[in-house]
Parts: sequence; structure tokens; C-alpha cells
Amino acid sequence: MKKDFYLTRYALIIKRLESSPATYSQLEDYLLNSFEFQDAGIKSYSIRTLQRDIREISDLFNLSIHNKKKGDNRYYIESRPTMEVDEYNQKQPQQEKD
Repeated sequence: MKKDFYLTRYALIIKRLESSPATYSQLEDYLLNSFEFQDAGIKSYSIRTLQRDIREISDLFNLSIHNKKKGDNRYYIESRPTMEVDEYNQKQPQQEKD
């Protein structure tokens, strides 16, 4: 697996898990069928790589991704950081008086 491809993998994993929980097989299919993976010529994605990616996503983006150990072993995003909006973005544009 290409070392410089990690941010693309992280973004794809987050995007997939934001839509719904997924098993390893579903994540693998999603990634391997993505344009980014096909364009890079990547043909495999191991469970071990997924585990490393989840740990790195947690560290870099402060997202908690867990695996439901019972049942169908789906991965899901448990929590994400709260984004604070700065003062500039909070201000509403003032309407001009006619």
C-alpha cells in the first residue's frame, strides 16, 4: 500500500462511516471500488491496515470509531469533536436600509 495515500484512505473511511455503520468487508469493497483506489492501482486492503487507519484517524481527527463486537461487527463513528464557530462566521450580514 502506498505510504503517501493515507489521507485519501482516511477521508474515504470517514465518508463511508458517516453514511452508515459498515463491516470490514463493506469498507473493503467501498475502498477498492473507489475511483481513488482504482486510479492508484491498489488491489487489496487488509483488516490490519483498517485497524491502523482507525487508530490514526482517532489521533489526527479526534473521531471515535468503534467496532460492535456483538452481532455483525460493524464499524461506526461513536463521537466526533464539536466544532466551534469563530466570531467572524457568527456575525450575520447586515441588511442595507433603502
